[in-house]
Amino acid sequence: MTHRLFALLLLLPVPACAELDEPLADDTVADELLADVDWETQLAFYCPGIDRAAGVPTYRGLAGTYVRLGLPAEDEPYRLAFATVVDDPEAVGTFAGLRGTASGTLGPYAGAFRAIPDNPAIGPALGLDVGGDGRYDATHFVLGLRRSLSGATITRICLSGDEHPFLLVRTYF
Repeated sequence: MTHRLFALLLLLPVPACAELDEPLADDTVADELLADVDWETQLAFYCPGIDRAAGVPTYRGLAGTYVRLGLPAEDEPYRLAFATVVDDPEAVGTFAGLRGTASGTLGPYAGAFRAIPDNPAIGPALGLDVGGDGRYDATHFVLGLRRSLSGATITRICLSGDEHPFLLVRTYF
């Protein structure tokens, strides 16, 4: 599947910059190339290795730190560290991390979180309560997870974003 995606991308026209020294945003070319591509192909591009068919029956092993591949849009996470009180089947606890700002830089944020597993009404989701006021300021649908070989920890999380899905990968530092 991945080889076919890259072959498809090579066949698509690449938009040219007005000037050579004018840089494009990190995901601009990929976003323009994938604008008319079906959802499953976008998911394979932005969240490689995530199997949506497995669903999200539990968040066991979520506690840890995750970093996004690519630059975040405004108010989307770049780095998240989860400390869980409960993690099976849903996860509840606190988080701290960095997110994209309106100026294009990264800003710190923290608060409480709740992650619900597969739910027939809405599907799996992650809600972030920034500031501890009891309201979830940011909610992302969990499009899929990947676990370690032993199954003890979550190694990748694919979340919905404003423009496209994004991948958070576990770090060990």
